[in-house]
Amino acid sequence: MSKLVTIAAVQMVAEADLIKSTLEEHGLEVYLADDNLIAMDWLLSNAVGGVKVQVAAKDAEAAREIVEQIQKRKPNDAPPVVFDCQDCGQRLEFPGLRRGGVETCPRCGSYVDVPE
Repeated sequence: MSKLVTIAAVQMVAEADLIKSTLEEHGLEVYLADDNLIAMDWLLSNAVGGVKVQVAAKDAEAAREIVEQIQKRKPNDAPPVVFDCQDCGQRLEFPGLRRGGVETCPRCGSYVDVPE
């Protein structure tokens, strides 16, 4: 195996999974670092520098170009996520890029898991 290079670091596991899937569709072998740690406790994301997306050194340039294309997409490209708070029943709406994350209900203050 050749040396792995970190080509991107993102805050959320869902975003890292999206990048990984896209790179794999282009025939690249991709690894994620710290994804399991952050999946267990998302508050650690800042402490460890996010989820690292890694590829072989020989693939780094091509992978960075693909990641750039992914990140250029406007946040409004993803449809919003609409669901009800499990604690108070308030109808909630968050931007599509927040899928798989954790937010706070503005009505009751509870943490809510934003559906994938």
